[in-house]
Amino acid sequence: MCVPAQQLSPRIIEQGDVLLTEISALYQGYAGQILRSFAMGTPPTAEYQRLYETAVEAFSRLAAALRAGASSEELLETADYIHLQGFTIYDDLVHDFGPGAYYPSLRTRLTSARVTQPFVFRENMTVVIQPNIITADERMGIQVGELLRVTYNGVEALHTYPMRFVQCK
Repeated sequence: MCVPAQQLSPRIIEQGDVLLTEISALYQGYAGQILRSFAMGTPPTAEYQRLYETAVEAFSRLAAALRAGASSEELLETADYIHLQGFTIYDDLVHDFGPGAYYPSLRTRLTSARVTQPFVFRENMTVVIQPNIITADERMGIQVGELLRVTYNGVEALHTYPMRFVQCK
């Protein structure tokens, strides 16, 4: 699959698999979300490594563009990087995240089913940047990302887990 599965599978994870995770939690009004990819038993293949590097670079570029006052158009322009690398996305690229919130959300210009209504990011919004970089044939995918707080100077990470392609033995 090119995205984290929404339903549990009876399939046993095997050496050489890539496991995509999206872990979300909400507790007494505080929300969190982190997305990481895991290579099982062996290092990732060159194809998966390239997907991963593109995802991390897309995340970094989007995080650098995001600040209070940034427009959705600025982020859409930044997201063009993904398609220039020969990949696409499957899931939302950036979305609001908090108690009862899941708006606004952005995809890319090429993957949006409808024109995105323009909006401006505000200070103290919590958003998830989650590049789910996939091959055009949806054969392979990688997902990275995490919850961030929007500030006037940029974003503040709300997680400390390293952004890395975890290799499990």
